[in-house]
Amino acid sequence: MSDCIYFIQSGEFVKVGYCAEGRAQDRLEELQVGNPTRLRLLGCIRGDRAEEARAHVSLTEWKVRGEWFYLTPTIREVIAGLVEKDAIDRQLEAFAAEWQRIANELKAVPESATSRAEIGLRFRRVATAMDNVILAMQETAFQLSR
Repeated sequence: MSDCIYFIQSGEFVKVGYCAEGRAQDRLEELQVGNPTRLRLLGCIRGDRAEEARAHVSLTEWKVRGEWFYLTPTIREVIAGLVEKDAIDRQLEAFAAEWQRIANELKAVPESATSRAEIGLRFRRVATAMDNVILAMQETAFQLSR
């Protein structure tokens, strides 16, 4: 499991913090206990403590206290862009992994596969898998264009 940098909004402020991936919602719930305003998870991106520290330094001008910063329209746009880029990167990595799986399947056609039916069946399965990846990529592109 990797690490994540999360962005949690509290009114006009945003907390930029670090947690294990998959724990951003837990972190929001922990912070909510001591916060009178409704908190909102703006998103999270993959990153480690060093990247979190760099984010804090780059936001120094808007720092309120600790890991809390003013949530200006510009900072909101930057966060949205970072979250969107991370989602795209993850999707591209999933596509690349699926293409690799397909390539491995093609390589796995046994030398003994002499019957046309056996070879044809394997290639049809690979073609179907490729079609599924292409459809997923098109759906991602559509989502990004909105």
